[in-house]
Amino acid sequence: MTTTTAPAAPTTRDAQLKPARVAIAAAVALALNLAAYGIGTLAGASWTVSSPVGISWVGITATTLGTMAVGGLITWLLVRSWTKAPTWAAWGGLIFGLASMPMSFIAAADLTTGFGLASMHVIAALAWFFAVRPAKA
Repeated sequence: MTTTTAPAAPTTRDAQLKPARVAIAAAVALALNLAAYGIGTLAGASWTVSSPVGISWVGITATTLGTMAVGGLITWLLVRSWTKAPTWAAWGGLIFGLASMPMSFIAAADLTTGFGLASMHVIAALAWFFAVRPAKA
């Protein structure tokens, strides 16, 4: 008679937030946002917005990676005492990213820049959602 033991299932916290998924999603979002920047530039976007600093690949890189890192860190800290944090953070980030998308058109000096920035909001929101939401077992 052979007895086998199943490997221990990951804890609820471990199963809900994977830092590697956040890092991969951040890298994918950055690549897609930079592609959107390139496409917008080829389409004639001025990348001028109603702020003293214009849009550049450096700003896109810092904003994309920075928001994913800070959001991931906050979610990671929250999940230590609140196991539902990834679910709430995933939906909250998706809603925030999509709800802030119209601001791209308000702040942009031209429509092409507005569409480029709006697409970056959608990309980042979806990347965040799929990175942070709990995986199905």
